[in-house]
Amino acid sequence: MLNKWEKGNLKVFQTDLIHGYRSKYPISSSQINCLKLVLLFASFYGYFSIFQNACIDDAYITLDYVRSIVGHGVWGITPAHVTNTATSPLNVILLSLLGLVIKNFTRLPVILASISFVVIFQCMDRIAVRLPGGQIFGWLTTYLLLLNPLLLSTLGMESILFSSLIIASLYCLVYQKWNWLAVVLGLLVLTRMDGILLACILFFKIPFRKNRLKFICLILLVTLPWFLFSWVQLGSFIPDTFFIKTLQSHWGHYEFSDGISLYFERYPFESFLSFFILLSCIAMIFRPIRTAEVPGVVFLYGLSHFAAYSFLHVPPYHWYYAPEIVSATIVGSFALGILYENVATYKWKTIVVRGFISVLILIPAAGLTVILANQQFKMAEMPIHTNRASQEQYKQIGIWIKDNCADENLRLNGEIGTLSYYCDCTLMDWFGERGWLVSIVNEQKKADGPVAALFRFNFRFLKDDSRSSSYSQQITAYIDRKTATDPFIRRWETTTRWTPNSLVTLSD
Repeated sequence: MLNKWEKGNLKVFQTDLIHGYRSKYPISSSQINCLKLVLLFASFYGYFSIFQNACIDDAYITLDYVRSIVGHGVWGITPAHVTNTATSPLNVILLSLLGLVIKNFTRLPVILASISFVVIFQCMDRIAVRLPGGQIFGWLTTYLLLLNPLLLSTLGMESILFSSLIIASLYCLVYQKWNWLAVVLGLLVLTRMDGILLACILFFKIPFRKNRLKFICLILLVTLPWFLFSWVQLGSFIPDTFFIKTLQSHWGHYEFSDGISLYFERYPFESFLSFFILLSCIAMIFRPIRTAEVPGVVFLYGLSHFAAYSFLHVPPYHWYYAPEIVSATIVGSFALGILYENVATYKWKTIVVRGFISVLILIPAAGLTVILANQQFKMAEMPIHTNRASQEQYKQIGIWIKDNCADENLRLNGEIGTLSYYCDCTLMDWFGERGWLVSIVNEQKKADGPVAALFRFNFRFLKDDSRSSSYSQQITAYIDRKTATDPFIRRWETTTRWTPNSLVTLSD
């Protein structure tokens, strides 16, 4: 053991050694920041890699688009048909750009999610400097988003990218970077069209009328090139998924407005970890929270998003709740930061508050550890999903189809993303071809009134694909095996937590 004098000398020696090294090999602050970003990216990459083999089927729809674009220059699930069912153009474009360099496409979602969380961390760290919640506000927001099971379950989709752009727009708001705010909001709209809600809210934060006009022009400059391309080349300003989801309407008696209760029925533990942060919105009753700019903006956005999706009566897909979770996480983290700062001068109150915050920090970490341990830290299924087969199960079916039916046009009644990716063949359903959309549009065009006029304008360049009705065999995914009574060529029994007794069949 070293005595006090020896410890002091050792500390002096270590300090002199560090100063001597720095004087000989000077390190600038920019180099330190770059190293920090690299380490952050590496940490996030390792974390998200745990979930890479559990991506949901809709994430593979995005990868289908990436493969068609990179390999054939076709905007579609397969090179055989141009389609417009990629809900997030920016997500597809960014993944495709990465795909030009990295040929292992299944790694791309992990890379983009890691980059997105580096943006989240950096922006929240800078936002926290300007707001009364302090550094704990920024760290807590990043931490709670990173460990949220529902947000993790969207890996490969646009929700994590969308979250990073929401937070980047808040950074621009806090630092009054109005031009950059317009650019970020334009990218947000290209990520998901409901980003227009946040753009409308932040429009009224612009201080001068002259700046507001410039703000609108910049958003249009970012978004119009895509929308014009989509209108002329893809046949519609908005993606076909808008019509698919609104036509689906609801699942049983569940729709978006009450869909959270469905997830609590099917995934009670995971849903608690995902949605308990929504309770933090109660903090908005306190005036210091309510009047603060950032919490007020995100709370209003989360509220308007929930109202809009409830009005549309869309099904309760779990990724639809990501904006509400992001908004509530920011509000809750800000409230805890305010609480921590206000009691810092009272020792006993500080101990209580620190204990309370520590418990809140431990809940998501311990909960996610339990989820990972239940799958032996090799995730086969996302914590929350609505798929009829796991990624690996669909992969094996897709490989069999590729080896035995590669030259066939197959009609699909089920989930297309993962099967299409691994079979590398032409699957035809709502997402893979547009015959159904052409029929709807033709019917609407015959009518009179403003809705018919909108249809005629929006689908002015929509092309009829006559190949859509030609197929030789059919793949059907059954939620319950007992309902599969038709003759089949081959069948695959599948099972997930969502559908424990599902079945996929190939038939004539």
